Amino acid sequence: PISFKTGFKHDFGTSLSLKQSLWCGGRVINAYKVAKLYKKYANALVHQVEYNIVAAAEKLYHAAILTQSNYDVVLKAYEANSENLEVAQKLYDKGMISEYELLRAKVEKANLQPQLIQTESAVKLAQKDLKSFIGIPLDERIQLVDINSDVAVVENLKLDSLVAYAMENRPELKQAEYTTEMSRRAVSIMKADYYPKLEAVSSYNWNATSDQLSLSQNSTTSWSAGITVSIPIFKGGETRGNVKKYHAEYKQAEIDERDKRINLELEVEKAYDMLIEAKKSLDVQSETINQAEEGLRIANVRYESGVGTQLEVISAQSALTQARNSLAYAKYSFETAKSELKRVTTIEF
Repeated sequence: PISFKTGFKHDFGTSLSLKQSLWCGGRVINAYKVAKLYKKYANALVHQVEYNIVAAAEKLYHAAILTQSNYDVVLKAYEANSENLEVAQKLYDKGMISEYELLRAKVEKANLQPQLIQTESAVKLAQKDLKSFIGIPLDERIQLVDINSDVAVVENLKLDSLVAYAMENRPELKQAEYTTEMSRRAVSIMKADYYPKLEAVSSYNWNATSDQLSLSQNSTTSWSAGITVSIPIFKGGETRGNVKKYHAEYKQAEIDERDKRINLELEVEKAYDMLIEAKKSLDVQSETINQAEEGLRIANVRYESGVGTQLEVISAQSALTQARNSLAYAKYSFETAKSELKRVTTIEF
């Protein structure tokens, strides 16, 4: 037999290739801009959450103030009825009123005790809701300060200016604008498949052969570089279908943005009308409470002098209590309306 050797026992090799896109029909630059837009979208979403948190905290704060005001009103009524009972007891001892009137004064005072207990419990619950929302331990004591409602701020507000400010700064509208622009650029990305692609390519190869486990024998190296052009010819309608799909999403985004603008303008108008209505109610109640206090003073003087009746005092006291409750609720309505207007416009008063 005749034998001869071909090749080697061991073959070693490695290769490295690099590819860089030079032109993809605008796909890369549009994708980069979409990424930047999405970052802005995320920041606008953060601002939206911040405004909503502030608005919710303010509403809980004013709700706690309202319950505290209701408790103070009931407490004042209870103290007034206690004084009325003392006067009735003195008049009864002098024989100036009947036992029925004395019993009625006692009943009026007793009827306020359950209401006093309920409002005191409501104050504690409202404060716990507020502390829980803003992250204060529930067992920590807090003191809420009732602010004076500044109704003069409403006089400087113009609806057109508020709407324009909201259109420029509202986070939800910015999100809608970013979504529309991202959808438009997504269409451009899909259209890039219609165009040729230009790429720079390079490769490096190393090979070695030997009968022993050695990498230094019979080694060879080679490298290459060039430019490739890919021309799309037929994809079975895939590109056209993708373009139509993303174009429909772009049109839907435009419709959503338009609806968002309409709804935003409506929100601002509603919040503005609520604030104007709350201001008028607050102005009226501020005048009413002065009249009710004067009415109770006159009724007490008449009753202590033996001219008036206890029914007049009870009626005047009930009117004053109702006026105080209405004033507290008017303040609450005004402040919550102002908070809502601040939320829908992002304006700082």
